[in-house]
Amino acid sequence: MPTHKGSSGKVWLAFLPDAEREEIINKHKNVINNITKLKEEIETVRKKGYATSIEEVYPGVNAIAAPLFNNYKD
Repeated sequence: MPTHKGSSGKVWLAFLPDAEREEIINKHKNVINNITKLKEEIETVRKKGYATSIEEVYPGVNAIAAPLFNNYKD
């Protein structure tokens, strides 16, 4: 499944360091229909803290994803 499709892929991209995210987007720009729209979606995911996907990958399948952060400290 393409990284930029689906809720889990968008969450992953949204919370990567900026340089890594840009590198991944640039490597796959030939399969991304609208990079500007994707970047806007990623920013929205960062602000909301979760991503949704409504029939984006498979018809009839909706999804939601959120990052889990490890805040463990010694």
